Amino acid sequence: MAPTSEAHLVSGLSGGEPGFSQIDKTEPGAITMRWHSSTTPLEAVERALYALADQVTGSVADRDGKWVLTAHPRAARADLTALEHRLRQEVNDQTLRVKIAQRTDPLRNLVFALAFSRAPLAHSRSENGGSAETHPTEEGNSRGASS
Repeated sequence: MAPTSEAHLVSGLSGGEPGFSQIDKTEPGAITMRWHSSTTPLEAVERALYALADQVTGSVADRDGKWVLTAHPRAARADLTALEHRLRQEVNDQTLRVKIAQRTDPLRNLVFALAFSRAPLAHSRSENGGSAETHPTEEGNSRGASS
């Protein structure tokens, strides 16, 4: 049975199973989903809602250790089941992205530090005849100082 605009989908943790869905009539036309805050970062839920902003509007609340997302479809005759699956998929994707970013932060910061470092890494003093490469602002400052 396809949900109608009168249906309210509730998804989340039920009996320890993520992704449980049921039809509820408490808020017609809305989708409510829950994720345990210890396993799903708030940032992932917010990013997912933002990623689907062209299809839904909504909010996220913290209730008893769970992130509760309430989404309202923009289209009057939206397929709530399809939107629920899309939201769940997007939260899973964003959760993975957040976790990868946290794990790779130190490496990313090192790469940026080396990329924006003023120390010449490609040429040493001995390789280019004893003079080190200078930063463009240093060249300008040294020319301006000697004139």
